[in-house]
Amino acid sequence: MQVNHLRVDDLMSNVLAGMAQDMPWLLGADITAYRDDRPIVFATCGAGSALQDVQVLCQTGPTREAAITDGPVTSDNLWNDRRWPRLNLAQACTEHPQHARVLRKVCGTAALPGLQDDSGLIVITVYLAEASTDGALDVMTRYERLVTADVAALSAFSGPDQRTNRVLAALQRRDVVEQAKGVVMATCGIDQTMAWMLLQDACRRSNTNVRTLAAELTRQVYSEMDRVGDSVPSQAAGELWSALKRVHASTGN
Repeated sequence: MQVNHLRVDDLMSNVLAGMAQDMPWLLGADITAYRDDRPIVFATCGAGSALQDVQVLCQTGPTREAAITDGPVTSDNLWNDRRWPRLNLAQACTEHPQHARVLRKVCGTAALPGLQDDSGLIVITVYLAEASTDGALDVMTRYERLVTADVAALSAFSGPDQRTNRVLAALQRRDVVEQAKGVVMATCGIDQTMAWMLLQDACRRSNTNVRTLAAELTRQVYSEMDRVGDSVPSQAAGELWSALKRVHASTGN
């Protein structure tokens, strides 16, 4: 079991090294799993370790936000974002003086949740020298697929059959969410962050899990059924699909 954890750490570190090459404005990053609201840090680079420590101490920040909402989180100003008032630059520099110079340069941040396995929901978070996070999520999405592949492969070869089946089920649920996100992006002509926001807003309005809503939405899209079921997720998906079709018609796409 110890060997497997070491191997996971090595693989995650390689992912961050690749991201650093593709994002020259990257000041730090981490890959963290949240299980029962407890962070388990797999790998960090640059100021990622210090920034993750700060978030754990304050119990707030982009990584935790992404784990709770199960969707991407971005900010153009990490230290002055109203969502995380307890994040304090001066305090962070005092607690991590060896990273103070880099911490002062951090502006933008982006956090992307990925596969959920036995360790919890895995989140990739980056900390950027630029305020704009444009393009960051695209790079992160590519590398998140590597993280997912690593977790799935290690589970298949190192865990019992039950764990392998759970990871496969998680991959299937993830695929459904990706399909639903793709439908929203294609229909409305928006990027993946806005698509996530639309899905999450529909979930909040109907108090529905994002994966359940995504499954209902893709079912209705592929069947083009005008009549929806009586369940709350089915009705929410029907309303969302009707709204998306109206947007598509109004834009003439």
